[in-house]
Formats: sequence, C-alpha cells, structure tokens
Amino acid sequence: MLLFRVLAQMTGGPRSRVLHRGALSAAYQPGMGWEQGDTLAATMFTVFIDAVLREVWAAHPGVPLPAPAAALPAGVATQASATEPDDKLVALAYADDCAAVAGSPEEMQSLTDVTHAALSRWRLKASVDASDASKTAIMVVRARPRSLSARRSAAAAAAAAEAAAAAATSQQQWWWGTAGGMAIPAVRTYTYLGVVLTDDASWGAHLEHRLRQAGRAARAQQGVLRDPRLPLSVRRLALTAVVQPCVTYAAQVWSRDTAAQRRQLDSWQTQTVAWALGCPPNATQVCLQQELGVVPLHVTCAAAALRYWHRLRHLPADRLVVRALRAWGHDAGWASALDGLARSWGLAAGAFAWDAMSFAQHIARRAGAYVAAAWRRSAAANADGIAARYTRAFGPAASAPAR
Repeated sequence: MLLFRVLAQMTGGPRSRVLHRGALSAAYQPGMGWEQGDTLAATMFTVFIDAVLREVWAAHPGVPLPAPAAALPAGVATQASATEPDDKLVALAYADDCAAVAGSPEEMQSLTDVTHAALSRWRLKASVDASDASKTAIMVVRARPRSLSARRSAAAAAAAAEAAAAAATSQQQWWWGTAGGMAIPAVRTYTYLGVVLTDDASWGAHLEHRLRQAGRAARAQQGVLRDPRLPLSVRRLALTAVVQPCVTYAAQVWSRDTAAQRRQLDSWQTQTVAWALGCPPNATQVCLQQELGVVPLHVTCAAAALRYWHRLRHLPADRLVVRALRAWGHDAGWASALDGLARSWGLAAGAFAWDAMSFAQHIARRAGAYVAAAWRRSAAANADGIAARYTRAFGPAASAPAR
C-alpha cells in the first residue's frame, strides 16, 4: 500500500499542455495513462502486468511442477517429487512479451478469455490480428519420444504425423474475446524473444534463422571485415563481437554435440571468414581459423552451453528453471545432450561443484586444448594439401601452419 500512496501523491491532479508548431494549448487534466517517456511508466506497467498474470495463474491449472526441495542433490535432482496444488507453470513474461501454456484446446480458450477480460478492465489492447501471427499466435506442441529406440520407431510414421498435426492445427480455432470475435492465428513455428520455437521442439528452424541474421550482420560490417588496411585484430573483433553473437544467441539451449550441427556451424564460419579475408571459398578451415585467430564456432556454442549447465546446478531449488528441469529429468532431450557434451569434453563430475569463475576458466582451457588437438589432427592428415591451399589463399610469402 505504501507504493500506491507514494504514486498517488506524485501523480495526483497532473495538468498538461500540448505544444504544436509554436502554439500552446490550454491546460487540461489527463484522465488516464502516462506521458511518453515518463519515468514512472515502467513501474506502473509492472503493477499492471503483475495483476493480470496473478489472475490468469489463479484461474488455470497450467503445467504442474514438482514442489521445491530444501536443497538440490549433486548434479540437480533427477526425479520429480510430489506436486503441490499451487505449484505450476501457467505463463512466462518478459517486459510486455508474454507466453501462456495450457494442457488442452479448451483450457487454452478459457485462458485467452480470462486474459482478454483482465486486459479490458485495465483498458489495454493486445496486439492480436487474425492475419498477422508475428505478434500473437497459438502453437500446439507435439510430444516427442524420449528414448532413441522410440524416436527411431516414430520416424517411420513421421510423414503421417506431420500431415495430421498440420490438419489438426488448421481445424482448431481459438478466439480473442467472445466466440466468433477475432480469430487467433494457429502456427507451427513462433519466434519468442528472438528464439524460433517449433511444434516438434526441434531447433533446425532457429539455427537457420540465426545464420540468416548473422549473414545480414556480416554484410553490414563488410567495411571493417573486408578492409585489408585494418589490423586482423580489429577485423576479428568485428567478427566475434558483432557477427558471431547473432548465431550463438541462445546457444545454451539449442547447441547439440552432433556431427551435422558441427558441420553447419563451422561451414558458415569458414565461408564468412574466407569472404572477409578475400580468400577462395574452398580455403582450408584450419588455415582460416589460425590466420584470423578464431575458435571453431561449434566450440564457442558448446562452451556457452556447458557454462549454463554449470549455472543451473548452482541455482536455488525453488527457481522456476530448476523445478522445470527436475520435472523433466536428466534422461530426456536437452539435459541428456548436455550430460553427453560434458563427458565428451572430459569434464569430471566434480568440476560442476566449482565456483563460476573457476569453471569458466577450466572450460576455456578445455576449449583451447580441444581446438589445438583438432588442428594437429587436421594438419597431420592433410599436411600437403593444407600447405598448398594455404599458399594459394595467402600468397607464397605466407608460411603454412605448424605441423
């Protein structure tokens, strides 16, 4: 109540004037809202959106989560504990970007009705357009088999399931407001906070989107990247600080230690570096990386994922992301992939007990050793070819990488 009294005293009875082309209007008292750029706008929006989310949370079951434990076992708990009635996930919000979840089409319609009513009471209009799914849309997420054998069995029926999912999505309809009002678009992919989410929980569409974004960033920076008069350190900084982050955005959750993804990431990096240095498109990857002094892109993504995995293990047990992980379990999807990545990097279980700084330094050393070993293997396997292609790319005065 103290906050409301302070706000009432600060904003009670304001009077405003409008200046247009040198003419000043008569004073008037605004009936609602806040002036553009008002420093209190963010605080008042927080008060408003909190009230809306609490109302939505109280009215819907959402997705149950395990009850928070006093402390997490080493490596984060792997099994969900008993669920309390009020322990659930209904909606996520970041500023004015909100995402709600429901267990059935009927519940989703009810959830949208409650949200519409709450916003109407606050006289706020949501960005809902039946012909534009970029702002507000509904996506039906299909379950994915957890085990490898189940995924292989499911692959045989993938085409039929794809067609069925598309048909189901097209037939189902949700309304904003009352039935027969504005239809909410139903989609199979949706971009939320820059991350492309798909109804089959795959990451191919997101990675393709990030690579396109990075390509545009590289072209915007070509005056720096392709200028031979600039030191390589400056050009490398433009690549690693401006262009590559467009690709590595959210790598903590989408990075996978698979041969296909490694090839896709490193191939894009090689082509970009070759273009920046003015080298032939078939210039050797190792030579380009050593010339510009860049780490393979898949290593950068893997290191970011491992650092985030370490951070999760040190978060309090009552944090939402930890409780969701406990409900999910280590035997599924992302958690299992990161456990495998940690093993492939030779990380002992005890390393995750270190503090964040020590773990980050250890990851940096492991990444350096990994890259050095990969370069040595490549040089040993293709010594003559690398020397010849390196000479063609950088001129006869350049020396080939150490073998």
